[in-house]
Amino acid sequence: MPSARSFVEKVVQLFPDNARLRYCYACLQKRAQRFESAADEFARVVELEPGHDEARRELNELLQRLQARWHR
Repeated sequence: MPSARSFVEKVVQLFPDNARLRYCYACLQKRAQRFESAADEFARVVELEPGHDEARRELNELLQRLQARWHR
């Protein structure tokens, strides 16, 4: 049985400009602690839908986390 992540990955490939699907995928990536991939996906959501405040908040949080990791 396929995992939720692999299912969402396939759906995102079919509908690459769907901000809602990409947001779900970004949340799954974040939950799996794939922070760089999650940040990329949240950035794509914001690009597709600039008014998506939740994606923008998540992106900013992840960028701060990644920046702190890089400066250690």
